[in-house]
Amino acid sequence: MDKRLGLNKSGFTLIELMVAIALIGLLATIVIPNFQGAQPGYERKQFIAKLNALVNYGRQHAITSHQLYQIFVDFKQKKIELRVQAEQKNNKGEVDYKNVVGASMNTTISIPEAVDIKNFIIEDGDLMDRRSGDTTKDSWFFIVPDGLTQEVTINFFDTKDRMYDGKPRPVGLVLNPFTAQFKEYDTFQK
Repeated sequence: MDKRLGLNKSGFTLIELMVAIALIGLLATIVIPNFQGAQPGYERKQFIAKLNALVNYGRQHAITSHQLYQIFVDFKQKKIELRVQAEQKNNKGEVDYKNVVGASMNTTISIPEAVDIKNFIIEDGDLMDRRSGDTTKDSWFFIVPDGLTQEVTINFFDTKDRMYDGKPRPVGLVLNPFTAQFKEYDTFQK
């Protein structure tokens, strides 16, 4: 209290203000990323971004190395791998593909549990068609040495992102063979 003026000097010191701002900043760095992960569709968007990066990486290497690359999808293990054509044929005399190793990026990505693939269509043939009674374990599509890909459509449900009626969100991905990038649609594509 300032005796001369009869006033109370109450308030925060500069140190107290700096500590409070630092605490708010610390809380923000913890809380904000958790809110982003909780948004519907966040995991799906991350998956599509990783898939596009993987296909683009394969495209770039196919062009520069003049080799055939393969995007291999393992439906059972829920993973997608970038593979390159092996220099030698396997013991059956067939062309074989090997995983790309020593790359500057991860060449294997996981398919999130929330992604429930219903159709995997390569050039008008649905490889997930279960009328034969067999379940499809894996599939693949190619990136040729000039950078073009096969025409690919992937239809799936995002089980974490619900529609207004409570059903999982349908998503269609269509691969542009010239740009080697998937475009996302809000409905299944043919």
